[in-house]
Amino acid sequence: MQTDGRSSIAFTGFVSCADKPESSFIVDPKDCHSYYQCNHGKPIKNSCGILVFNPQIKACDWPTTGSC
Repeated sequence: MQTDGRSSIAFTGFVSCADKPESSFIVDPKDCHSYYQCNHGKPIKNSCGILVFNPQIKACDWPTTGSC
């Protein structure tokens, strides 16, 4: 299920937003190029493409920064 123009899908497997504030970001534990954003208690998967998700800046970043 796509939720917007980006590569976003609803996912309820191993990532949980149960104890997270709304709009929290969660690093995908299996893929550095992806992250989840909590939306109404549900994790929505997003892709950074060739970039990696950097939890310190809460955005996609160049892989050379060593954030993954």
